[in-house]
Parts: sequence; C-alpha cells; structure tokens
Amino acid sequence: MANEVDEHLVTHEIDAYLYAIHLPGKAEGKYMARTKSGTPLSVENVCAAAVERGGVTMPYADLVRGVKAYLHEAAYQLTDGFAIENGYIGIYPRISGTFSTPHDHIDPAVNRIEFGFRTLKALRDLAGHVQIHLRGLADVEGHIYQVEDIFSGSINHLLTPNDDVIITGDKIEIAGEDSSCGLYCFNQSGEFKVNHVLIKNSPSEIIARIPVLSAGKYQLKIRTQFSRKDINLKSPREILSDAEFEVQ
Repeated sequence: MANEVDEHLVTHEIDAYLYAIHLPGKAEGKYMARTKSGTPLSVENVCAAAVERGGVTMPYADLVRGVKAYLHEAAYQLTDGFAIENGYIGIYPRISGTFSTPHDHIDPAVNRIEFGFRTLKALRDLAGHVQIHLRGLADVEGHIYQVEDIFSGSINHLLTPNDDVIITGDKIEIAGEDSSCGLYCFNQSGEFKVNHVLIKNSPSEIIARIPVLSAGKYQLKIRTQFSRKDINLKSPREILSDAEFEVQ
C-alpha cells in the first residue's frame, strides 16, 4: 500500500551549490546550481525509507524481494524490445549508430542496444513541490559534477570496463609532470589507474576509457597539478567523485 500521506501536499527540500561556468558561450562567467547527490540509493535503501516513513504494510524483506523481482522482470522485458513505464519514469530500448543502406547488417561495435529514460507526469508534478536552497559557492579547487557511462547511459551509477565515460566538472583537467597525475578508479581493494590515452582532457570535461575492473563498488579520483590555463601547481591535488559507482 502506498504511503497514506498525500505526496502532493509534502514540500521537499534540496540543497544546491553554485559552480562557475567556464565553457565558451552565452553562459560563460555565470554560475550553475548542482545538487550534491552523493551515492545513489539502493533498492534496500529506498525500501527501508518506505517502511520507516509508514504506510507500507508488508515486511521490509518482502518489499525488497518484490521490488527486485519487478526490476528483474522489467529488465527482461526491456531486452525483449518492450518499453517500460511505471508511472514516474519511462525506459525505452533503442539501437545506436546508423546504417548506410537498407541492406546493411548489424555491426555489434556500433549498433548496440541502449536505453533512454524520460520523466513522466507524476514525477514532473512532484518536482513542483521541491524547494531549492542555494548554499553558496562550492569547492572551487575542482569538482566532478557527473559521470556518464556511455555504454549504459547511466549517470553517476554504473561503470563499464573497457568502455568510455564522460566526466564533467570544474578544474578537472589532468596536467602536470608528477607521475601520480591521472584518473583512477578505487575501492577498498586498491586504486586502478586509467592507462589509456584520454579521448578528451579539458578543465570541464574528460572522456576516458575505464580499465578492466572486478565487479564491485568504486569511486573516481583525479590527481592533477592543473590550476588554470598554462599554470600548474607544485604538487598534485585530488578530486574525488561524490558518487559511488557499480561495476557489474
């Protein structure tokens, strides 16, 4: 049973921090607001919150099993080509790449199954009940805004070994003579440096190939001496991702 409190009467609050925009264009010199999302909530986290808030009559363990069973079946149906809508978000399978002629064959390296996401009306309506609190300027020493896993399309959630990620942020360019400078994936098992040549390396965006990693949870770390154009620091500084990423 859904929570008995009318969700449309609840006011939600989100803290946000301001980051300078350095990309050329009309917005250059202005600021953008970013939420500090942190590590994404797991099924267990959300189910525990639902039980704690009240209105859910089934035991926590049954709720987790039910949600995971739904997600497993939804993934199965998506990979059979069906779109999924759950009232709040829609997920739609699509095929990447293009074809030169109507007689082309599938190229697995280019024509891959991807999934697009779209917010539905119920979630858009709830967004109107969110109060945003600006907490001033964020850490100006460098920040990772988001990490997009190109293979899955996920944001701040998944990493795909031997595939690329797009890292956007502020002052994240990897520069300097120190041998430790670079991009790393790390967890309790250690840190794993990205040894491939970076596809793009700029103060606001890095495109890199994730190394071979064992399944588990990871964070990203940038070590760099970059300060501003043509000026490097004497010693490397570290920029850590707020989010934790899953390698499946």
